[in-house]
Amino acid sequence: MEKKLIYQIINLITAVLIGVCGVWNFIKNIGEYFSFANAVINMYYVAFAILLVVIGFRQIDVIEREMHFLYSFFGRGLTYLFFGLALWTKVISVPMVASIFIICVAAVYLLQYFKKAEPEF
Repeated sequence: MEKKLIYQIINLITAVLIGVCGVWNFIKNIGEYFSFANAVINMYYVAFAILLVVIGFRQIDVIEREMHFLYSFFGRGLTYLFFGLALWTKVISVPMVASIFIICVAAVYLLQYFKKAEPEF
């Protein structure tokens, strides 16, 4: 039970960071120059962060059936790696620090997969 709580906390922090980065980049996008493509991408970050928070607390059959990769270390690790690299920036800012954290979480999950640990999500 203790491991499950630790994984839930890590997943919640990671999801919140993804959402904060999406909002941060969306506001920055509006302030500098508006790009519809960047706005859609940032809304995707926010929507996926909400999805990750929801599946952290509830088991939803449709999500478990269609997005089953989020229920394994390998799938969640690759998903976090994708988001961490997508949020990577050249400037030291909130998204950069968050992306470093998300990439570290992805590395831990991928190591857990290769160590053949059983997921406890």
